[in-house]
Amino acid sequence: TLNAFCVQLFVIEGKYEIRSVDFLPYIFKLYPERDFCIITVPKLTPEFPLLQSFVRVIPRHTSTFGQELYVYHRSGLFKCFNVRMAKSSDRMGIESLVQNLRLRQSILEGV
Repeated sequence: TLNAFCVQLFVIEGKYEIRSVDFLPYIFKLYPERDFCIITVPKLTPEFPLLQSFVRVIPRHTSTFGQELYVYHRSGLFKCFNVRMAKSSDRMGIESLVQNLRLRQSILEGV
């Protein structure tokens, strides 16, 4: 299933550039079933304020893609969140999350 939408062209007047991230909540409302926003920019493009909220995807050394890929997850919209200690009822979810990590056993010992 599709879980991302792509911004193919982004243009904003320089004096408003610092506020460009303000459009993200509205665009995610247009795509409520999508969790990721991706944007590509030509290589060597100077980083502009919007990209500072995104994560740059490091290309594989064999990649011939002529663009830089950036990804933003909708959870980045959260202004606050709660953190709590893990409970035994969290164990199955944690096991799934860490199944491919080398340190999974030591992580699971704390649950």
